[in-house]
Amino acid sequence: MPVTVEVSFPEDMVICDICDFCRTENSGGRYRCMLNSKILPYHNKTIGRFCPLGIQKEIEIDEEDI
Repeated sequence: MPVTVEVSFPEDMVICDICDFCRTENSGGRYRCMLNSKILPYHNKTIGRFCPLGIQKEIEIDEEDI
């Protein structure tokens, strides 16, 4: 059964560090994805290579342009 999860990111800042599922194993230690248990070496620069979230960008439409 597929599950849909919504995670909010600030504009153009889609990185693991901001994701609700990114956690540190211990204070000052490695970061890990809680969805797939993968270690995230560049959690503050990019999304993980095995990110299980299907990242989709929302397109905002200005109603004045319609």
